[in-house]
Amino acid sequence: MSAPPRHRTWNLATAALFTVIWRSPMAESPNTPTLASIRLHWVRVALHEPFRISSGEVSIKDSLLVELEGSGAGRGRTTGWGEASPMPGDFYSPETPETTWDFLVHRLAPSFLERPELDPRQCSARLAEFAGEPFAKAGLEGAVWDLAAKASAQPLWALLGGRKRALASGAAIGLMPTLDDLLERVERFLAEGYRRIKIKIAPGRDVELVRGVRRRFGDIPLMVDANAAYRLEDGCVFEELDELGLMMIEQPLEREALAEHAELQRRLRTPLCLDESADSLESIREIIRLGSGRILNIKVPSSRPGAGSGHPMLVGDYAGTGHCLCARLASRHARELHAPFRRRSFVAMVRR
Repeated sequence: MSAPPRHRTWNLATAALFTVIWRSPMAESPNTPTLASIRLHWVRVALHEPFRISSGEVSIKDSLLVELEGSGAGRGRTTGWGEASPMPGDFYSPETPETTWDFLVHRLAPSFLERPELDPRQCSARLAEFAGEPFAKAGLEGAVWDLAAKASAQPLWALLGGRKRALASGAAIGLMPTLDDLLERVERFLAEGYRRIKIKIAPGRDVELVRGVRRRFGDIPLMVDANAAYRLEDGCVFEELDELGLMMIEQPLEREALAEHAELQRRLRTPLCLDESADSLESIREIIRLGSGRILNIKVPSSRPGAGSGHPMLVGDYAGTGHCLCARLASRHARELHAPFRRRSFVAMVRR
């Protein structure tokens, strides 16, 4: 890991957090919001238990928080927050907390301080000047949009052109050691008020798990997520799952296997959901063109397919094709973290 200059860390129970601060030397404009400072926070928190998928498990949750302070536009100082939440190793993407942190520290933060105008609709074009690292870009861009929403005294969903509506909440459950463990977890989440359940599956740990949940809990809204662990030759597994009344089967095949996903979808009634494959506007267009699935799971911190330059409306328009879009924010997992995560305690490094 490449640490920032003069960084310090503070271990607090299970959490470790450090912060980097820059301040912009440019004068404020009385009418246009400008970037006054950037703070980057790295939070590491132990999960109560490991979260397992077909490709591995994670016990420590890394979250890189981007805090922007803006000034001008007659509103004084305003703060916007964004989050970059890469997983360690190659859990499901090539980006890691270390690469994302380095990119924020050495590339994005200095660039935005040199040109501190904070028009969110131009942010995506500015980020396109840099190759790769979608998590880092999403964290910064999310903070820019949040800051713009606060500066304009409106909720972010309204600034993005959305509608306020209630959504049923769901819980995702990783691979559990036994079926009994899985059933206990499903029961707990249902008791806590979650309306939909998604369980992870892997070769050899799939159909019987779903059947066990169906026997115990009946016709609850249920989904499975394979995290690209199968091949098209495993189609018989999905044909069995197709008979179990699932809301969707998420990412059964490899990320690049869009044609194979389309072939599998033609064989099934259950909608396929593309997740790892839906990592850009270009890939989303190709998924829709081929019919690779009927649902897209958009992870805001990793793919940024709806960010900036009118893209939120563009991606939203895709729903008119019959595709369902789900935006997932990493911070929803805060309930699974130990309490120290929620403390506002940190040590800062300042570069003047």
